[in-house]
Amino acid sequence: LLFAGRKIWRGLKQYHIKDWLLPSICMALSYILNNVGLQLTAATSVAFLRSLSVVITPILAWLVYRKTCNKKLIPILLFIVVGLYLLCGLGGLSGFGLGEIVTLLAALMVAGSLVFGEKALKKMDALTLTATQTLVSAIIATVCAFAFNGGWNLHIPTPSIWFTIFYLGIACTIIG
Repeated sequence: LLFAGRKIWRGLKQYHIKDWLLPSICMALSYILNNVGLQLTAATSVAFLRSLSVVITPILAWLVYRKTCNKKLIPILLFIVVGLYLLCGLGGLSGFGLGEIVTLLAALMVAGSLVFGEKALKKMDALTLTATQTLVSAIIATVCAFAFNGGWNLHIPTPSIWFTIFYLGIACTIIG
């Protein structure tokens, strides 16, 4: 909003809520479920399972839109899964329980944000979609913080944690 607020507001007025709501909700749920998964299981399991969104995305695109996957991509996807396992799984996957189920749901939500986001981008600009995804994520995270965690605990994080939060939130997420 600081750098492109006028363009974003024009976009919000121009586009219908149905254009951006579903990919925005999927994005918000992916962040929340991923963080819940991190609380319930090992980080190596979360990293591996969450990364499976690369494989889930073409499957979801086929299920929802009957969009076929280029057969040349299948060996690449399998190679990615093996690479992800070697990167994350050799640290020790923690088994399969509630944390893994939640993390797989997070991967499904990432796939949903990509599949439904692709459709949204045919109607709207990327900046407005990014803004709506960020805003919806903030709203849903705030609701969840109060519903499940007793509100915001802003006094607990140290300055280094705040720096990490802002770096990951702004540089890696919003700008990325």
